[in-house]
Amino acid sequence: MQFFHNTIDLSNRVYKVANEQRTLSILVGPPSVGKSTWVQNNVPNAFVISRDDIVTEVASGVGLTYDDLFSSPDQDLPVGHVDEKYGTVIDRPVHLPKFLPPKVWDKVSEANGEVHRRFQQRIKDAKSSGQDIVVDMTNMNKRARTGMLDNFKGLEGYKKRVVNFNFEGDDVQSAIKDISRQRAKEIAERGGSKNIPDDVFDSMFGRYQAPSLEEGFDILEEVDDRERILEQAKRLRGLL
Repeated sequence: MQFFHNTIDLSNRVYKVANEQRTLSILVGPPSVGKSTWVQNNVPNAFVISRDDIVTEVASGVGLTYDDLFSSPDQDLPVGHVDEKYGTVIDRPVHLPKFLPPKVWDKVSEANGEVHRRFQQRIKDAKSSGQDIVVDMTNMNKRARTGMLDNFKGLEGYKKRVVNFNFEGDDVQSAIKDISRQRAKEIAERGGSKNIPDDVFDSMFGRYQAPSLEEGFDILEEVDDRERILEQAKRLRGLL
């Protein structure tokens, strides 16, 4: 599998990882664009931080699925209403973001709190690991990337690299959705549930802001894997 790279370095030279120089890589791109495959091919021994993996891990530990951790009750249900799967309807705790519904499931709320705790611990462990670090998340806008870099303030001896995955083109974005649907089907066959609706993808595409070195990165790397994405979707369309 071949990826195409265009690397920009502040020192105007091609950057190569040396033993004494580690990298903190922030990946940018929607689901199913090839970020995890890029990690396996380019930094296989890195300390990878993936919030999606943590969500799946926590959800399965309490008898829920990835999708369940984004569930909220019908807002007409009274506080105290009990659901066998999701728990009890409660008022949204004050520490949760105000964009969430006024009422939430207590089991889902507790699980998401555990996701946050494990995510912060994962960052802490990465900072002390001495390994290359990769943040394998969408990071589709400047605010998300700035917030992620803030988590690594004080990290010494690391080059900060942003890796931007090209998903331009209606045909490519349609292919990404098809690949995601096939993955959801495979997860469902294993008893899980992880669906990303088309409108969520469209929202991601619309909110995208291209990264730049001015955000605080030392290196900007462009990955254009659209040819493979189109070919993969072409093969999968016979399976959907």
